[in-house]
Amino acid sequence: MQMEGRKWVAAQRGHISFQYDMKRTTGCYEIPFVPDFLVDWFGVDMFNPVRGVCLDCETIDNFGSVCKLTRLESLGINIEMVDDIDFLPLKRMARLKEIHFTQWSGLTQEQYTELSQLLPDVQIYSETHSDE
Repeated sequence: MQMEGRKWVAAQRGHISFQYDMKRTTGCYEIPFVPDFLVDWFGVDMFNPVRGVCLDCETIDNFGSVCKLTRLESLGINIEMVDDIDFLPLKRMARLKEIHFTQWSGLTQEQYTELSQLLPDVQIYSETHSDE
């Protein structure tokens, strides 16, 4: 599932961050206790969860594919969203800790309030709205 989510993010020309970084000198991931040959055989997705996503190049019309990144903790939205976007799929993301909306996201006050109520344990950051 993670690979499908990563492909969707890449198709949106977004960016991901893994839990473990890649060594610049070798081009291999620094995953504790996992030999490089296993990563080569089974793929990075089996051993290295995606922890962060930043979407900043296309318009987003749904969050269904993002939810395939089951260990996602941080989501950045720096792109325009369709007006009637459904935030309900984000509720399935048990590890999500924060969502950051920039001014370019088009997040309305109503959407901000809806998200705050839908995801009470997730910190919602918005450059244009607050819960005050």
